[in-house]
Amino acid sequence: MKFSEKMEAIEKVVARLEKEPLPLEESLSLFEQGVALINDCLTYLDEATRRVSVLLSDGGEEPLQEEDE
Repeated sequence: MKFSEKMEAIEKVVARLEKEPLPLEESLSLFEQGVALINDCLTYLDEATRRVSVLLSDGGEEPLQEEDE
């Protein structure tokens, strides 16, 4: 899943948790899904930051690769 798709999924989870009265089990499951998606996004952003830093520091010798997850 791409970064933008993960962000959309997070938005949907948040919307459901905010708008719908859900059983505790379902709320907890959605919350866990949201946390996992957020952690994936943070990992991706950390890696992107590292890659940009490398490119800026050594003249771009490391090739960029797109993530298809």
